[in-house]
Amino acid sequence: MSNRSDRNVEPIPDIKTDINTEVNSDRESDPSERSESTEVQMIEKCEAKTTGAIKTGKIDLNDVVAEFNQTVMRLPKVSALTPKRQSQIKARISEHGRKAVSVCFLKTDKSDFLCWLNERGWMASFDWILKPENFVRIIEGIFDNKVSIPKNLQGAMNNLTNQMSCNKGGDIFGL
Repeated sequence: MSNRSDRNVEPIPDIKTDINTEVNSDRESDPSERSESTEVQMIEKCEAKTTGAIKTGKIDLNDVVAEFNQTVMRLPKVSALTPKRQSQIKARISEHGRKAVSVCFLKTDKSDFLCWLNERGWMASFDWILKPENFVRIIEGIFDNKVSIPKNLQGAMNNLTNQMSCNKGGDIFGL
């Protein structure tokens, strides 16, 4: 088929430009996309720093605050390291260890309840997290997200549970 015009058309010139296609992999676009390996790496990095700090007899509390700010992405950042916060951090590290503080921060970031997604729109603060009773509850998983079974599958789960209890020693299919 021919063009509607009888003119000769010149081809589009080949313009070559350098386009930087490098991707900055240091930043993560979405905190929910963080992988378990990244969390393990963060804990290992923290343990390495802690080991060095314990050998020198000094734990850098600014590193703890920096870790909170990097790990807990859904809560406001800590901007001031007050004397009260310093004593709370030292107390939690002496009671539970530096690794437990890192685990607490990871669990806090993963908890929808602690990060605004609750009935009241409440959120945990850095000071609330470091209170002794709250710290332990976070570590124990009290605020972990719960997996709920949809209502349309609850009946099937109850039937399956009943079948399993009736067939002690056998499998759920009665074989």
